[in-house]
Amino acid sequence: MKGIRGEREFVNLLRSYGIVAIRVPASGAARKDVLPDVIAAYLGRVALFEVKHAQRSYISRNRLKALGELAFHFGGKAFVAFRPKGTSDYYIIPVEKAPTMIDADKAKLFDHVEAFIREYFFREPSVLDML
Repeated sequence: MKGIRGEREFVNLLRSYGIVAIRVPASGAARKDVLPDVIAAYLGRVALFEVKHAQRSYISRNRLKALGELAFHFGGKAFVAFRPKGTSDYYIIPVEKAPTMIDADKAKLFDHVEAFIREYFFREPSVLDML
């Protein structure tokens, strides 16, 4: 599956839960700015995603750090959405915990997309969220 198709599929998945999600065009193009593949938001919670669909994928530590910094400025968090080849399951990995080399075994240590959506987008805010 080409990257653009996987990104569109991920956007559609998020939208199926009522989350506003957009694919950022040319995010993978050679450019100076670091852009995410997908930006999603729901009731003030913002998430930026690097989307990968592969058996194994490398993401540089600098890219992960830059995505995290960009997400901070958006008032959100950055994640890697990894879908191992041959499956329909996405795993969501916070960039600050993401290994530079991701495969199916490493991805499964993190939240499945449905658990992530419930926890990140739909949970009730706590007092700690307001600090």
